[in-house]
Amino acid sequence: MSLARQTRTAPLALDTVAGDECLAFYPGLAGPVAELVRGAGGSSTYLAGLLRREAEWLSSQLSTPLPDALTAARNATAGANLKSLGAALRTAKRRTALLLALGDLGGAMALSEVTGALTEFADWAVETAAGALLQEEAARGGLPGFDAGLDPRDAGYLVLAMGKMGAFELNYSSDIDLIVLFDETRFAPEDHGEARAGFVRVTRKLVRMLSDVTDGG
Repeated sequence: MSLARQTRTAPLALDTVAGDECLAFYPGLAGPVAELVRGAGGSSTYLAGLLRREAEWLSSQLSTPLPDALTAARNATAGANLKSLGAALRTAKRRTALLLALGDLGGAMALSEVTGALTEFADWAVETAAGALLQEEAARGGLPGFDAGLDPRDAGYLVLAMGKMGAFELNYSSDIDLIVLFDETRFAPEDHGEARAGFVRVTRKLVRMLSDVTDGG
């Protein structure tokens, strides 16, 4: 069911003015989901910012089944090239965090569903970013034996999730702890050094793409 139909509870707005200002971005919204928007916007400056920034998009998803809305959030990266991928991932993260927070506060999702969905998003974001960067590195000749048509899953590049991500327990503000390895058997012994250097470049770019604070978040 959609967020609009599943909403059963709502927080009380600590800042009623901020809550009303957020609700004003959703003209015509009524019922429990309207109280959810007001309460969330009036209780969290972070959510208030997301409710304003993503008002048009969220309005289009409130009547969409929640799993489909979460999928739609990831579609922000559709058509993104390497240069625009970081910004697109941040848009997807904003929308995912907003949906999950509302689902959480509105009683539409259990805690395990929220932490699981946050972890699945982090996994998808890492895989999406790493895949694009591996293809770039292969195209520039930095991965011996692979070319621009590289399937990232065949590159011998492995990212392991540790801590809360590994346990599917990420919360909204969790860092992700990763270990990055590569499979030397995918390369001739004389190419190990070049391959290692290529994967180090990919990993450094991956960290920047996922971690740098930008206008997008």
